[in-house]
Amino acid sequence: MFKLLVHIGLPKTATTTLQVNVFKRLHEQGDINFLGRSSTLAEDSYFNPAEGIISQLSKKKNNAEIEALRCHLFSIMRPGLLNVLSEEAISLTHKEDHVVRFENLATVFSGCDLTILLAVRNPMDFLFSYYVEMHRWHYRLIEDSNDFSKFANRIINDPEKNEFDILFMERFLSCLKSNFESVEIILFEDLKNDPDSYFTKLSELLCVDAEDLSNMFLEKPLNTRVFHNRGKYSEAVTLDQKISDATGALPGNMVLNYLKQIKLLKFIYKWILLNTAKVGVLKPVEHFELVGEKNMELEKLLLLKADDLKMFDERKLRAYKYLK
Repeated sequence: MFKLLVHIGLPKTATTTLQVNVFKRLHEQGDINFLGRSSTLAEDSYFNPAEGIISQLSKKKNNAEIEALRCHLFSIMRPGLLNVLSEEAISLTHKEDHVVRFENLATVFSGCDLTILLAVRNPMDFLFSYYVEMHRWHYRLIEDSNDFSKFANRIINDPEKNEFDILFMERFLSCLKSNFESVEIILFEDLKNDPDSYFTKLSELLCVDAEDLSNMFLEKPLNTRVFHNRGKYSEAVTLDQKISDATGALPGNMVLNYLKQIKLLKFIYKWILLNTAKVGVLKPVEHFELVGEKNMELEKLLLLKADDLKMFDERKLRAYKYLK
């Protein structure tokens, strides 16, 4: 039986640093079999052996399609080593396709000794960081969500909408646990406040020395954002993103899918991305955290009750401001 650890984010919980500094490094040392993802398609260092599996999980599959994905998965896994997949896109709920994605994931990975690893973050901190991260990729294109205040209004007015499941921790965990027997959780805030606990838990999951993990992780923090006053800047929109906007608007993203099936065209597409990723077309946008009544309304919705995360010390949850 293959042993598999699937790290699904959340976004803005040091996912990129784990992928590049830890998982990829351990793979190169022969300590784990890393199935990706590391870096982005528009970078020379892009590494994602499981891309063809993950990219197909968001739509219902028939038995033959599931079996084809399972065969692909087993062809890139290694017996006798811990296989590790890290892909925060699995956790995203903004397109409201995550329930199907989790169901497909559970079916494709059935038969493996599977553990899901999820990093969580203070719900209010996560809300703002998540929005800033997703602004470039999604929310800048939506009229009623193209600034943080508008996005907050939508949450307050329709908190049960599936799009927001990633922001409501108890809902998100319930969805995960309905599909996977083993879900392990680490606290993002432990990185700063209790690093021994963070790296000990990670070392147990990876079967690697905790001090070695700590040294790898801390070598170079990645994917941080620039703060200014009460604000935080999202990434600049580059030409490759505008190309992605255009191809993504086509039915079934058919242009990109077609290119990926033909090696020469895939190479040309990759070359275009590598070069256009360096060309800025829209400047970074500064976003501001909310204060006052609207912020209090969000806290009432998003912060947790003490029994929502029973697996953690309540004192730690209070210190990290997870609780109402």
